[in-house]
Amino acid sequence: MGTTRLALFAALMVISAACSDAGGDPVLAETSTTAAAPDSDSSTMELAGLEGPPALVVDNGRSTVEAHGFDYCWDPGGCADSFGTEVPTPIDVDTQTVLLSWIGKGDLSATYQTDEEACRARLSLDAVGPETWSLAMPPEPGTHRIDLHGEAEEGTTRFAILVSSSVAGPPLLPIASVGWPTSEAFTDDAFLIGVEFYGIDPGSEAEIQILSSDQVSTVLPLQMYTTAQEGSACVRWIEGETAAIEGASALGATPLDVTLLLRDGTGRYKASWEWPRDIGPNGYRTSTLRPVPSVNEAP
Repeated sequence: MGTTRLALFAALMVISAACSDAGGDPVLAETSTTAAAPDSDSSTMELAGLEGPPALVVDNGRSTVEAHGFDYCWDPGGCADSFGTEVPTPIDVDTQTVLLSWIGKGDLSATYQTDEEACRARLSLDAVGPETWSLAMPPEPGTHRIDLHGEAEEGTTRFAILVSSSVAGPPLLPIASVGWPTSEAFTDDAFLIGVEFYGIDPGSEAEIQILSSDQVSTVLPLQMYTTAQEGSACVRWIEGETAAIEGASALGATPLDVTLLLRDGTGRYKASWEWPRDIGPNGYRTSTLRPVPSVNEAP
C-alpha cells in the first residue's frame, strides 16, 4: 500500500437515473494535530444532560470515558457547532484497540493525523455488536486526537477524544465508505451505489460482488479514473461508473450477500456484509478492507 493518503470516489450507476444522495457525502472531521492533554476537561461536564446526540462511551479495558457530540444536527436537540473546543483528558491505552459504544442503528468513522503538515488518515473502526465498535489505535504510539463522525436516523454529529497510547496500533488498512440505496429506493427502476476509498494506491482496481438469497450472482466492476479535488493538497478522487444492468430484479431476491474486493500491486483486500441488515442509517456503510491471504481464495 502506498503511503499517500488518498480519498477516492467510485460511483456504480445501476440502470440510468439515480438516487444520487443515497448515503450522503461522508463528513471528515476538521484538521487537528497530535495533541497534548488540554488544561481542562470542563466540556464533558458542561455538556452532560443537554439534549442532543447521546454520548460516545470509550472503554480501554480498565475504565470508561464519555465523549459528547459537537457540531451536530440532531432530533431532538437542533443544531450546534459551538462545542468541542476542549476535549477530555487523554485516555490511557496499552492495547491496539479500544471499544466504543454509541446509539443503536448508528454508524461511525474515525480519522486522525500525525502533525499539522500531514494529511488525515482513517482508522479501522469495525462493528462488533449492535451498539459496539472496535477502534484501532494509530500505528505510532503517543498522544493523539481522534475525531469521529457519527450518523444515525436522528442526525449527524462529531466527537473528539484524546488517546495516550503506549503501544503502536495495527498498520493502516484501506477503508471504504459505501452508499447503498435505502430499501424504498432499491425497489425503484433506478438507483445508485457509491463507494469512497481511503488509503489506496491510484492504480488499484475494485469491484462489488453480490450473491442473492436465490443464488443469483452479480459482479459490478468499478471503472475508476482520477480527478482533482479543488482546494486540497491531501485528497485526490477517483470516479467511475459501471455498465448498466437491466433493472433491480437482475440482482435477485433480498437479502444480498455483498463483497467489496480491492486489488493493488501488493495484494487483495475485501470487506463483506449483508444488505439490508448490515447497512447503516440512510443506506451508508463504512468498513475496513482486510487482506485476502491467497490469490486463489474465493472472495
